Amino acid sequence: MEVKLKGKVKHNGKWYDADATIKVKQEEGDRLVKMRAAEEIESAKKSDEDTAGEKKKSKKDKE
Repeated sequence: MEVKLKGKVKHNGKWYDADATIKVKQEEGDRLVKMRAAEEIESAKKSDEDTAGEKKKSKKDKE
């Protein structure tokens, strides 16, 4: 999961500034989002996979 930090956060012993984007485990990301310390963002790789899936669905719908 990728998250964009809303403020200064210490994660795994390292400090990150606000607006930094970091990759964390799903559970850790959910915790940061719940605390309102971060917001989940879509990764470019995930977006590409979603787009490819939509193209396949479109072709099936036409048949």
